[in-house]
Amino acid sequence: MHNETIGIGCQPITLFQGEDYPLIVMVGNEGQVGFGWFGSHIVHSVGHFASNVVKTAGKAVGTVTKPIQSVTGAITKEIGKIPIVGGPLHAVFDVTFHIAMGPTNMIVAVASGQRIDHVVLNNLKQQLHDFKQVAPYAQMVISIVPGVGQGVSAALSAGLALSEGQPIDAVLKAGLIGALPGGPLVKAAVTMGVETIQHVAKGEKLNLQTFEHTAGGIASSALGLPIAAKNALVTGIAIIGGIAHGNPLDKAVSDAAIHALPLSDAVKKAMIDASALSLDLAHGKKVDAAFTAHVTALAAVLPPTNPLHDSIKSGLDSTRKIQGKNEDIMLASLQSGLADTLVSMGAQPLPVATKNAIKSGLALGSGVVYQSHRGIHLGKVTGKLVESGVQLSKTSPLFAEARKLAAAKNATKGFDLATGLLQQQVGAFDVAKARDSLDPVQKLGFDIACSVRVGAVANPKPPNISAAAHAGHAITLGMQSYTPEKKAVMMQTVQSNPSATVGATVAVKEVVANRESIIIKILKALHLHK
Repeated sequence: MHNETIGIGCQPITLFQGEDYPLIVMVGNEGQVGFGWFGSHIVHSVGHFASNVVKTAGKAVGTVTKPIQSVTGAITKEIGKIPIVGGPLHAVFDVTFHIAMGPTNMIVAVASGQRIDHVVLNNLKQQLHDFKQVAPYAQMVISIVPGVGQGVSAALSAGLALSEGQPIDAVLKAGLIGALPGGPLVKAAVTMGVETIQHVAKGEKLNLQTFEHTAGGIASSALGLPIAAKNALVTGIAIIGGIAHGNPLDKAVSDAAIHALPLSDAVKKAMIDASALSLDLAHGKKVDAAFTAHVTALAAVLPPTNPLHDSIKSGLDSTRKIQGKNEDIMLASLQSGLADTLVSMGAQPLPVATKNAIKSGLALGSGVVYQSHRGIHLGKVTGKLVESGVQLSKTSPLFAEARKLAAAKNATKGFDLATGLLQQQVGAFDVAKARDSLDPVQKLGFDIACSVRVGAVANPKPPNISAAAHAGHAITLGMQSYTPEKKAVMMQTVQSNPSATVGATVAVKEVVANRESIIIKILKALHLHK
């Protein structure tokens, strides 16, 4: 706990539930009073700073008339009223990124409004803006992801949402799966989903015999399924991995898994025909009247409870609504429908909690793949983002003066990268990936640019101050929720400039006044202040 105390010997006696986390009020034996923010200050600081950066990215500067930062420095919900002036970051990426993401985006588009709960997905995205310790993050994934509809489209959509949060690879390495609630079966189910998708996404061809010795294969064996069910489950997940990576399904492997299922010959034949049609589409076949009649006939053979039946119907409906994408729509529908059927039938003997955990694993695994695509393309456009930052500093006196502070530390590259990046709408992953690409000196410049963006978007410019003072004011307010050691370095940089120091002094007085008003309210409630 980080405390700001008055006197000694204080003991906590009550809690004030603030907007972000509680304030502990302490009163000692001799009437001394102190206060502190409950929980790990560093963990919360990292979280709120990263969250603030993401929430203010792409937003207009200079529109607020009163601060929209809480006493802890976190951005309030009022941020939603500030106009968005920046476009989505992926619009800066080249065509190869959009091609790679095409299959997933098409599946999400086809399933939109049917099996995907957008309210839950948007809530998931919002929660992912904040830094999470591993255990709370694990709890969130296991509780929220299974609530997102049914099937492959829902898992892929949840993976897209997860990919906007912190780097999933890092969370997995930090012990996410080990922290999951629900016991060994749940952990095995999530491991199987994550590892199988990544195995396929690396371009490795699925061989069920050799797969047994991989982490995903070992996890699938731990579920205790009959061999046919296990192979169907693994094959279905492998198809999902192929979709996430942009690869067509492996017909030989999928056909073998279908043959082993306890289905009628007619249903098996329909599913195998569907896999053949998906490959035809992948190799350039057009969706004409004959093709439409063929898939319509396949759907008629399949029972309504078969996910492929539902997927084909959705695909046919969507081809009537989305012009010019018929081949993409039907390819996505056939691939996801086959994967849905294999996964649902393979998982049928498992408890509900384990089935839900499979969906969480699929979301996490596909999220890792999406982040990989995004990270590669972020690296490709670094130069473009840096130049964008340089140009903003040429036209904005505020950013020009803040850049001078970074220049005094030889940290303009980091400053320019963050400035350019935050002119776009970004996710937490984008910010973390860009910052991690820098050396320690340039990270300081990056942090200064993030702070000036947060402070200037979330707070009005004080009257009658220079651009340099405004920079000091914005940086000081923007860094509020960062870790103490990072704030100390940035404040030293600000204080090296007399004009910036003027603005910083104004900001500090504003912060102190806000915190004192909170303390006075609490003391009045405790009858300790008149």
